[in-house]
Amino acid sequence: MSNHKFIEKIRLSILTVLLYTLTFEEALEFSALPFLYGFYSLCAMAAVPLFFFDTVRKLIKKSCLTNNYIAVAAGIVYAVSGLIGYSHYHYQSLSNTLISIFDTMRFWLLIFFFYKLFKGFNIEKYASHIVTHVEVISVFMTAAVIADMIFHIWPRQVHRFGLGSIQIFYQHPTNLAVHCLFLLCMLCLLTRFYKRTFFFMPLMLFNLFMTLRLRILGLVAVFIMMVIFFVLFDWKLTWVNGTAMAGGAFLIGGKRFIRYYTSPEALTMARGQFAYNGWKIAVAEFPFGAGNGTFGSRVAQRFYSPLYYKYNMYRTAGMDPIWPAYACDTFWPMIMGETGFLGLAAYLVMVGWLFLKVQRLRARSVWIYLAAMTAVAYEMLETTGALAFSDVTAVSIAFVFGLIFGMEYTQESSEFLKGAFRIKNRTENTVNEVDEGSRLEGAETYEV
Repeated sequence: MSNHKFIEKIRLSILTVLLYTLTFEEALEFSALPFLYGFYSLCAMAAVPLFFFDTVRKLIKKSCLTNNYIAVAAGIVYAVSGLIGYSHYHYQSLSNTLISIFDTMRFWLLIFFFYKLFKGFNIEKYASHIVTHVEVISVFMTAAVIADMIFHIWPRQVHRFGLGSIQIFYQHPTNLAVHCLFLLCMLCLLTRFYKRTFFFMPLMLFNLFMTLRLRILGLVAVFIMMVIFFVLFDWKLTWVNGTAMAGGAFLIGGKRFIRYYTSPEALTMARGQFAYNGWKIAVAEFPFGAGNGTFGSRVAQRFYSPLYYKYNMYRTAGMDPIWPAYACDTFWPMIMGETGFLGLAAYLVMVGWLFLKVQRLRARSVWIYLAAMTAVAYEMLETTGALAFSDVTAVSIAFVFGLIFGMEYTQESSEFLKGAFRIKNRTENTVNEVDEGSRLEGAETYEV
């Protein structure tokens, strides 16, 4: 066996292991592998020197794309904003500030780590092996959900529509949702190579629906609309259909959003307090904010932030220092309060970079584009009511992006559904217009 084939086999084995550990991460952490999440944090830490040397190499060769320069600069600005806020106010210790910066940057570091791990990996060659595992996991997860619906094996934390939310062996329905979303993204990706995986997607949509989380129900609606727009009708993303998808998500999940952020009772709840005071802090501590680890982050919750006393948030339900359950229950207000308007702008640039990078997948494969867009939609919906990019659940989403940006595959050729057939015709007619570098995953066009 040649060295190349041996390395490919090793990477295939790693990918297979990751499929299971990322799906059952929480259950494994509480049983056989308590170090698992720490392992992913180590992977993110390993990405730091790897990223540094890779960037230096590209600078020497002058092969780094301009948009990647911008994304790197935005990440540096974000981190520096949090450090300057710390140096001004010292609301937390330096170690807590650095930990909090790492928490909010871990998602991006893991994308790079998984990208480098699977750069040039020929997923098309090994898709049959990967498909089998994803389908088996999907059937198992759905069987567990149905069994819980019938026999009420696990607890229910939310009740809507006369039903109890399903969470099976996860701690919360949201945790089940992100792992089903991860499988849904993998099914979309693999439909590019095996048409039968399309018929497993309704299983994941069913599981997502049964979590009864309103923003997850909005995500289900967005996914269905994306299949209609991008696959069946072969439309590109436009302001019209983008607004339709955002409107659909808001129509379903907007009731909770209005209650938490804009209703008269919003300031009696943690999320409303975060939104209101996040803006106040960003104005008062312009432009750098109060420093990482001080407002809405896990560090601010664990080492109870002085800002919660300063802005009288400790009196809000779930914000009491004895039981601060909701002291890290938001995202954009956290970014705004901890790193100010400068850090907020920088983080938005990073998210914009990811979004634009995903749009470039559209010319290669509608199914892989759909997988990436589903992951983007999930993360953006999560930012309305969770830590999102800095949450532990974001590890599997980072894996999806890293794998997609790194792997190799040929141009779309599937005739499954009329949208894919139209893509075939379009790509055949425009193949000469595609930059030669973009035909190889891992070339400059897809460098992270």
